[in-house]
Amino acid sequence: MSIVLRPSLKPYPEISLAEILAASAARFQGKIAIIHGARTATFKQLNAWSTGVALGLTEKGLKAGERLALIGQNSIEYIVAFFGILKAGGVVVPFSPAYSARELSAQLADSQPSAAIVDADLMELFVKAGGGAIAAQKRICMGKFLGEPATSLADLYASSTGAVSLPPVAPDRLAVIAYSSGTVGVPKGVMLSHRNLASNLIQFRHQDPVPITDKDIFLNHLPFFHIYGMNVLMAEAISVGATQVIMSRFDPEELVALIARHRATLLFTVPPVLLSLIHLPRVKDLGLSSLRYVNTGAAPLPPEVGREFRKLTGVPVKQGYGLTETSPTTNADFYARAELESVGPAVADTEEQIADPEDWRKVLKPGEAGELLVRGPQVMQGYWRDAELTSRVLIDGWFHTGDLARMDERGYVFIVGRTKEMIKYKGFTVAPNELEALLLEHPQVKDCAVVGVADREGGEIPKAFVVLKPGATVDGDTLRDFLRGKVAPYKRVRQVGFVDTIPRSPSGKILRRLLAEKNKD
Repeated sequence: MSIVLRPSLKPYPEISLAEILAASAARFQGKIAIIHGARTATFKQLNAWSTGVALGLTEKGLKAGERLALIGQNSIEYIVAFFGILKAGGVVVPFSPAYSARELSAQLADSQPSAAIVDADLMELFVKAGGGAIAAQKRICMGKFLGEPATSLADLYASSTGAVSLPPVAPDRLAVIAYSSGTVGVPKGVMLSHRNLASNLIQFRHQDPVPITDKDIFLNHLPFFHIYGMNVLMAEAISVGATQVIMSRFDPEELVALIARHRATLLFTVPPVLLSLIHLPRVKDLGLSSLRYVNTGAAPLPPEVGREFRKLTGVPVKQGYGLTETSPTTNADFYARAELESVGPAVADTEEQIADPEDWRKVLKPGEAGELLVRGPQVMQGYWRDAELTSRVLIDGWFHTGDLARMDERGYVFIVGRTKEMIKYKGFTVAPNELEALLLEHPQVKDCAVVGVADREGGEIPKAFVVLKPGATVDGDTLRDFLRGKVAPYKRVRQVGFVDTIPRSPSGKILRRLLAEKNKD
């Protein structure tokens, strides 16, 4: 079953991301595109600087189709580097700036970039982790590096002669290899074309009857190395000609101050951030009224959190859904009538169906839980250097998400959980998300996560890891009693452990494998 609730946006323009920036620069010229602290950059400047970087990279020998590592915090330079690589015909390989040497080394070995653009304070670690194999003249520094001589991004731009020409970039050319968060295993390189990303920008822009326009002001705090921050925040704002206020590191008090100061209209975020804002003192008096709505994604939103935020601030909250493999957005609710239990219907020109996990050709009826399959222009080309895995998840154009979901008669999708995260208790399937949402309704619970732990009798039992609010006195027995009347007996939490924090990926996903390992210790 695939129900269409949004009109088609076809035909999509034959355009690359680099051309999208050029088009916005031509249209908006001297308008402020980026605000980062006291610094600003106009659309015209972004376009000129990124063109200079592209020429400099080409003069250094970068060939179309070659991969470049990009590692840094959100900044004007990061955006310039991102579009400069694309203008040169290169492929951006974003790395998390929080990576350890081991993680850097693994992604370098897999992606094998021929050049790199790296924040100055990360260059030493990058080189030690394997980046030293890249020729010194092709290691570009964002900022001043005090170690061995390195070309700065500013020098690269200033030194370009313009004697070379930039290659044409076709929409179906590879644009980004974005590594998935690896919440259940080793991160995978996801190959996204210019067409994938550009199509999703248009789909997301029109996901609501009131579209995103150049009149909006984005408050962008999510990391640009992640697909959510990269396309939904950074590239979307540039695409529509909106000003984006960016943060290098998240701080809840600074975030609300920036919203109030710049009268931001859109906040695209993740559930843990919304949770932290709810706990700010006097949040209702902190000047958030300029926001048209808040959109959460990347991880399930406990409905109670969304309702509490709207109650405190008056700002509507809605959910979206997507994956790195889908550029990322496949679903989004309507903010004027958001149903917080749902991620909403599919965005335009996106087909979805719920399939039997054991036989994907068997499409399930409305209300039945199965694996969510997605087909649309935003679906990836495949996994980098892994044709076998690609063939398992991309079948007849359908991407097998690995997420369990159900769809109602209207086409609204409700995410149940990951197929690999489901807890099997005495043959019954238990969804961690459901128990987490209920636990967060308890007034003394600040955060939580539920994982399956081995049990001789039941196979697996649900165990809750709980972060309490300051001054809370509730114990495990009380929390188990709190859930007792809210779920079927087989779903009950059997064990409760108290922790200081819940481990999460940069996008907000719970790292359940770390909690499972903690339980073994």
